[in-house]
Amino acid sequence: ADRIPFGFHDTNNNDFIWVMDKDGVNNNTEVHINHFVLGTLQVPTTYEFTNNWRHIVIVVADGEQVKLYVDGTFIGVYNTVAEMAHIADVDEILLGGDLDAGGGVPTNDFTGYMSEFRAYNKALSTSEAKALYLNPGGKTGTKISGDQITTGKIKSSNWNDSTVGSLINLDSGHLHLGGSGSNANLSFDGADLTISGSGTFGGVLVAASGYFSGSVSSSKGEIGGWKLDANEISSFGNSTDAGVILSGSAKTSGSIHVGGKLNRLSRPNKGGTGTAIATKYGTGSYIAGDGVWAAGVPGSYIYFDPYYGGTGKVIIVGGLKTAKSTDVPQPDLVMSGSWSALNTYFINYLVTTSGSTWRSKTDNNIDNAPGVESTNWTLFANSGSVGPSGTSGSSGTAGTDGTSGSAGTDGTDGTSGSAGTDGTDGTSG
Repeated sequence: ADRIPFGFHDTNNNDFIWVMDKDGVNNNTEVHINHFVLGTLQVPTTYEFTNNWRHIVIVVADGEQVKLYVDGTFIGVYNTVAEMAHIADVDEILLGGDLDAGGGVPTNDFTGYMSEFRAYNKALSTSEAKALYLNPGGKTGTKISGDQITTGKIKSSNWNDSTVGSLINLDSGHLHLGGSGSNANLSFDGADLTISGSGTFGGVLVAASGYFSGSVSSSKGEIGGWKLDANEISSFGNSTDAGVILSGSAKTSGSIHVGGKLNRLSRPNKGGTGTAIATKYGTGSYIAGDGVWAAGVPGSYIYFDPYYGGTGKVIIVGGLKTAKSTDVPQPDLVMSGSWSALNTYFINYLVTTSGSTWRSKTDNNIDNAPGVESTNWTLFANSGSVGPSGTSGSSGTAGTDGTSGSAGTDGTDGTSGSAGTDGTDGTSG
């Protein structure tokens, strides 16, 4: 049997009725105007009526096909166009069934629940039909005019004022998406905008005055080409030899690195005042606001530290030479090892011989032995004096006995000895 939620009547005429579950078939709908069937629409099972709350909007406009929306979604139109003249003299509206005859008993009963039944004196647009579904609680104070809806709150159907759903409070200017307050993925309470998790932003975000006040906090993450860690902001993934690093860690508190981790633009001073401007220690230049400074490259640099030992110190590595303003800059010194007559040397090449170091004064310097001042060589560093002899070491342990030598040759015969004394006479026979 048909189930009819409502009917608009004029005496004995069914001026406008909507049938759901036509002939007992679930979700089979039909529209009647002035006892004439305008057509049927089968609603998808996704929007099953039985045992489910459904938001229904039926739009009737003179000379147009009747439109059906379910839960804010446009389902389709009924075949025949409507004539509003048949509805103009309605004098009775019946909810939960219809009347087949004036003064008769209602038939085609609708068994179920109905809430917030409304009739508008205009044809609603698609956006308005959807807006009514998204804001089912707007039964008081909600106004629809053209393409505008005036109301207080718009909220999702699963809003639980805690962890799920979304709400836009137009009165207070509050916004909650994906939960409420601190549980929301995004919330705005009229003063603070809070975003949890990660997000992607396109375009340019500009405050009304042209800049942002307040703070942006993050334990880790990325903004554009910058990486955020607990104590650092860096580009190029915190590389050792590229990018820019702003560091606030305990080890390098306040440091700025340009060109990678090993190259500092600034760091805190030993004396605790001022700001240091530097590059990698031992290379380039280092100028500190507390009086510490250095310049040079590895193997040849000068360094001044006023805090060393309470009196300060100056360290010079690579030699020291005075120069006049008219001096022509010379090439860098080149360590070339021990002098060899087979090698060719150029200006500022350094060689060693007999413990002293000599600097070449000319290019293409070959087979000219250093040792005395000449047009080719000048003494760069003299050999030092011989140090005192060290104390004698302790005696070593005795070696093992050697093997016996071969027998010597026989010596010459000695001289004959003197004759012995005569023996005593023998006894007589």
